[in-house]
Amino acid sequence: MSSDSEHLVDTSFYDNLTLGLIKILEKTPGIQDVELEQRPPCERALLAGWEQRNGCVLPDDLRQFYTSVDGFKLIWNYNYAGEILPVGNMVINSLSGLKKINCLKCQLDPDTPTFQELDNFVKQNSSTKLASTNNNYVFRSKNQILRAGRVPECG
Repeated sequence: MSSDSEHLVDTSFYDNLTLGLIKILEKTPGIQDVELEQRPPCERALLAGWEQRNGCVLPDDLRQFYTSVDGFKLIWNYNYAGEILPVGNMVINSLSGLKKINCLKCQLDPDTPTFQELDNFVKQNSSTKLASTNNNYVFRSKNQILRAGRVPECG
């Protein structure tokens, strides 16, 4: 495990954050180059500034995350028959990379569901599965495609 920052957080913090994934990866045959980018906490003034600029209050859990660490990056490779394959890349953007998405006010393709519609649908259909590739989302329930489309980024 390596660090790209002078500020080092207790390893138990990252064990909890990754649910022990780092230790599992380091013990798994074929996995190599497990790299954790440790970042300093985000200053409260920066959080307040982000909230003011974006006109919203961050949820408490997200606020607590950013006051502990300003983003997160964990990468790892797999050695398959002598070829190094980059298979793992977990990233949570730093606060500066956090974007507000407010699609309820956006002009959308009428066939594209809003985030609120998707959230409501998933809550009502516990057997729903979500498959995604390249920001294209497909909701399936009982082997039937219910909605498919690109979930747009809007601000």
